[in-house]
Amino acid sequence: MSYALLIAGWTLFGLLHSVLASQTIKKFFAGMGLNPQGYRLAYVLISTVTTLGMLLGNGMISSQPFFNSSGIVRYFSLVLATFGVLVIRAAFRQYRLFAFLGLAEEHDAFVTSGILGKVRHPLYSGTLLIVLGFFLFSPNPPTLVSALCVTIYTLIGMKLEERRLIARLGDTYREYQKRVPALIPRFL
Repeated sequence: MSYALLIAGWTLFGLLHSVLASQTIKKFFAGMGLNPQGYRLAYVLISTVTTLGMLLGNGMISSQPFFNSSGIVRYFSLVLATFGVLVIRAAFRQYRLFAFLGLAEEHDAFVTSGILGKVRHPLYSGTLLIVLGFFLFSPNPPTLVSALCVTIYTLIGMKLEERRLIARLGDTYREYQKRVPALIPRFL
């Protein structure tokens, strides 16, 4: 796999992920008789398979590392990735994991407690921590390309999600935006 193909793959992943997350596509499949749970489950499966495919493609590109990722750097990379997983786990407590996966009915309640009282997008925060940890663990050109692609898509996806939430919740969400940071919690 070449770098151009890797970038194209991540770009297609982002487009597919965004298109499938759109209300237009959700309504289309609902009109064809697919219930929201079934759609969500299909969405999660498609996202998982395409992510794993892209990571496999990333690993197929041979390259030399930018620096030796051993000792403290290796441990730090694992700490970052682990913290990212813990942030995502905390988010799933608020989002209801089974509903998120499409295995239970979703409720449309706007939740601002728990980790959602600290950051608006904990799934994106966790993803970015995992991506940074992944790069530090395997600091080579294909991993850098993948990390940059995922970071760019995550930031774009966050903006698109913010628009959807403002359209759905209006001033309630705007006030939430003023109180709660998007990705990095305020510690002071």
